[in-house]
Amino acid sequence: MNKSLASLLCLVAATLAPAQTINTLGSGAAVTSIDRSANFNALSVNGVPLSDYVEDRLFIGCDGDSWVGEAASSPPFDPFHGANGSDRAFYFPYGGSQGWVLLRTTDGHRMFGVEFMYGNGWTTGQIYGPYPWGNINATIEWQTWRNGQMASSGSTADQWLIPMGSIVGFYDAAGFDRLYLKCTSPNAWDPNYQALAMDHLQVQLNPCAAPLVLNTPAAAEVCDTGAVAFVAEFGGAGEFLYQWQRESPAGSGEFVDLDDGPTSAWDGGFPGIGGVVSGAYTAALQIAADQANGLVLGPEHAIRFRCVATTICGSATTAAAQLSVKSCIACPADFNGDGGVDGADVEAFFTAWEAGDASADVNTDGGIDGADVEVFFTAWELGGC
Repeated sequence: MNKSLASLLCLVAATLAPAQTINTLGSGAAVTSIDRSANFNALSVNGVPLSDYVEDRLFIGCDGDSWVGEAASSPPFDPFHGANGSDRAFYFPYGGSQGWVLLRTTDGHRMFGVEFMYGNGWTTGQIYGPYPWGNINATIEWQTWRNGQMASSGSTADQWLIPMGSIVGFYDAAGFDRLYLKCTSPNAWDPNYQALAMDHLQVQLNPCAAPLVLNTPAAAEVCDTGAVAFVAEFGGAGEFLYQWQRESPAGSGEFVDLDDGPTSAWDGGFPGIGGVVSGAYTAALQIAADQANGLVLGPEHAIRFRCVATTICGSATTAAAQLSVKSCIACPADFNGDGGVDGADVEAFFTAWEAGDASADVNTDGGIDGADVEVFFTAWELGGC
């Protein structure tokens, strides 16, 4: 499983937990519609108190005074600012602070999503360091509050180290009234102090809608030696995580997650039977005969498949599509496929038939029995098909 997928799976696990705030990484992962924003350009000089800073009906405050930075002066040039000094950001409090940074609306609106560009004031050995701005070993602690009570809390130390300039976000389907943040570092001159920097703050004031199924996969038939694809399409906001599922057991209406790779973990491991799954975490699933190992698809693969798409806004599931598998042996009489019909085919057929190999199921009824012998010899005695 790749790193991006693992991060998304952590995201989805949090999504499914009730009344839990999701901590995200990446633009658009937490905020799918921008209702309010702050760029902090009103902070024109160092030393401006942040206990009462308001922009676009958003309050951002903390103990101490701000470092706002101007061009390449003090603090030094960093990812948040253009070289001409026209852009500014909310920096950590001057001299550091042991308090929390507080974000809330000024008119009582509940927030559902928050994103901002992240940095910090911690560098190795000194608080005000050179570009790049901050120390990647720093972590963000956070709390969300709703109706006067803490709703969720956490730390990015449990998930990832955050590169400077990353977009950090928080989303809660139930919303929150206050977001508290701290950025600490074990390398700081005082690990109890916090030094968060942020810019390009964006806030969403309404929950986003769950994804919609636009196209459901269609039923398909495939040769036992071939490959088949199922495709799903979803609409909606946010980043999608796809997960294909298979029905287990067949006809039960119960579904379990699929993984990429050989189907041997669930196809019974019968002689001559085997397939390979790819695209289990995308919108397009493929199931193919494992021809590299001389295996074909069998009745165990003839089941239903469906796709689940999940975002921070919720999830949607397609209808299930049935896969049918048919035998594509061109001529049962030429069992060994050498282009002739002779005793070698009889020997090859009975070797497979006695071993219970799926290739001996020449009548494709899912069983290996006398009926297959009859079909084989009927074709063989005619000298072909």
